[in-house]
Amino acid sequence: MEMENSQNTESERRPDLLSRKELASFQALFDASLKIYKDWFFKLIGMQAVALLGVLPLTIVLLLLLVPVFTFQENAPVRMIMFVFLGLSGLISIIFMIYISITAQAGIMITIKNIMAGNAKSIKDNFIEARTYTIKYLVNLCVFLFVLLWALLLIVPGIIFAILYSLAGWALIVEGYGSTSALKRSRELINGYGFEVFLKYLALFFMWLVIAIIFAIPGILGVNEAALVGLRILERIISFIIAPIPIIFTYFLFLNLQSIKADIPSKIKRKEGGGGAVVAAVAVIFIILMIIPTLAIVSLNSARVKSRDAKISATVAQIQTALEIHYNNFGSYPENLYSVESLQPTDLVYPQPVNGDCPKDSKYDYRQTADGQDYELTFCLGSGIGRLHGGINTATKSGIR
Repeated sequence: MEMENSQNTESERRPDLLSRKELASFQALFDASLKIYKDWFFKLIGMQAVALLGVLPLTIVLLLLLVPVFTFQENAPVRMIMFVFLGLSGLISIIFMIYISITAQAGIMITIKNIMAGNAKSIKDNFIEARTYTIKYLVNLCVFLFVLLWALLLIVPGIIFAILYSLAGWALIVEGYGSTSALKRSRELINGYGFEVFLKYLALFFMWLVIAIIFAIPGILGVNEAALVGLRILERIISFIIAPIPIIFTYFLFLNLQSIKADIPSKIKRKEGGGGAVVAAVAVIFIILMIIPTLAIVSLNSARVKSRDAKISATVAQIQTALEIHYNNFGSYPENLYSVESLQPTDLVYPQPVNGDCPKDSKYDYRQTADGQDYELTFCLGSGIGRLHGGINTATKSGIR
């Protein structure tokens, strides 16, 4: 009964707000958006939450990167298999995340459209319907981002393009335009009202800015770090909860402009050809995404190996200096490193896990030679650093070989 009343209320409200031939005020658009948001809160937030599911697989892959057994195998073939496994898993996770996020974004718009049509569906049904728009919506988004990033080289044109193309998603979902035609349709609707639309977006932006400032004040006042972390989490939660409001706002703005220009035939064709170049661009993006996870994992491992090699090299230099001081004081090199006063036991702890093909039990292996007139200090590097090669190196009073 309550749902029917809500739908009736919307039906009564819609002609007053959207049949007019002038652009509605910000207050009217915002009030209508807020009412839809409050009446259908759980459906909208439910669809919003679906996007979070897409992040789970990638989160698991990133957590696996923190587990040494997956990234620091001593056995080279096993290590390579691990890299391939994590790289492919990362690729699949990224594709899954993009698919779910794009579909959920389209799903929120589908949910709003169905609510306003008096045909409120379940979250599952709205998501299934949104899947038919996923590719078009993705292409539309890619083209929009490409144009926007290009235009942002000059800030003012970037803002203008962002405003002109801001209703493309609704043109795609509500009116059935193709991916690139939807961008043209958005521009067609906003032409002649660009500055007024800009002011409405600006007012919406300032409302969100006020929220951000409120949460920034404790940090400015020097609140302790634990409290700031809690506030950041709370800010993220609030941002997540209110995220559907601007989407609903743009829907009412779209319908308002659609009503204003209802008597003017559109010059934009709903069906478009020649989309192969756009699809090819999207394919290139996916190919890049295929390469990034593997390169990221390999780079991360390489950086860690070099970091440990640098630490080992620095420690060896420190040990050599301590040995020379001992020799100058006593006329011979020590029998073992632990008898060197300037060295602490912690200085001799070998970095773990070991690098590359180095033995699992690698350590700083020291022995006195030539009746105390020389020494040998062996150590292993994973990939080498500077003049030192990867593998076993031996330091003596003459240098390192």
